[in-house]
Amino acid sequence: MRTSALPRAADAIVRVLRWHRRWIAAVAAFVAVLALVGQFQPQRTPTVTVVAAARDLPAGTKLAASDLIRLELGADVVPSGSVGAPDRLAGAVLNGPVTARTPITSATVATGAALASPGFVVMAVPMPSAALADVVKAGSRIDLIASKGPVASNVRVVAAPAPVASGMLTPAERVLLVEVSLDAAGAVAAAVDSGTLTVTVR
Repeated sequence: MRTSALPRAADAIVRVLRWHRRWIAAVAAFVAVLALVGQFQPQRTPTVTVVAAARDLPAGTKLAASDLIRLELGADVVPSGSVGAPDRLAGAVLNGPVTARTPITSATVATGAALASPGFVVMAVPMPSAALADVVKAGSRIDLIASKGPVASNVRVVAAPAPVASGMLTPAERVLLVEVSLDAAGAVAAAVDSGTLTVTVR
């Protein structure tokens, strides 16, 4: 009895499979399609909210809420030092020009010691020549010369802010932020105070 029951059970299973073969085939095909789609579907990269420039902003801009927007960037491309909240940047001043939709980082608005290399300080020096001012950018190298000779050579320009606003009869003056050694800082300051400082661009 037990021996004959096994063939009968197997035969019943075969009949059930035959009756439902279309349904079973459809389910198998659906599962195969899902597996195929999963293989080709791109993996979603986690995103991070960063604050960026709402439009092209010149160097020296004092940031306001209208100057900033929020962007969602892939976590793997977010610049170091990015800021996630616009209110953390309110009132900060840009060290250099920033193009629209460029993330604002802590370095973009850093000041003082945060801008200078170890053993150096950041100073503001006037750029008397408007023609030269147009070619000086952050990262440019210049020489600072007083009436008695050079006071600092191969100086790195940290930022070149926009011209300072002036009256109708007074020409606008460009002020550079430069990185000078502690040893040269006194001589540079004296030349600026005496009005004898000359800037040459390398």
